[in-house]
Amino acid sequence: MGLEKRKLIVDREAEEEFTAAASWYDERRPGLGEEFLLAVDEIFRLIRQFPGIGKRAPEVSKASGIRKIAVEGFPYWVVYQELPALLYVVAIAHFRRRPGFWRFRKWSPPSR
Repeated sequence: MGLEKRKLIVDREAEEEFTAAASWYDERRPGLGEEFLLAVDEIFRLIRQFPGIGKRAPEVSKASGIRKIAVEGFPYWVVYQELPALLYVVAIAHFRRRPGFWRFRKWSPPSR
């Protein structure tokens, strides 16, 4: 009963956060980085299937359509914008990082 799956695009800086966190986890315990990658990929799958699953991000206006969802087993949020034609991942944010740090990024979703 899921909604039609929309295209998911990951912001360049979010991609860098994603890979840096995976590398950090792998340095702590081999294989843990892969577990992180799989957990984030599962979030990507969920938000494509059920875009409204994340909670509204309190750091921005409700009208922005920005939501966030916790990564199971890791202290990270996947922050994404729900747009009519696509889902745009804005940040992969650690719980302890300054809330809303990503608000000031110079990003804009693609026009299509």
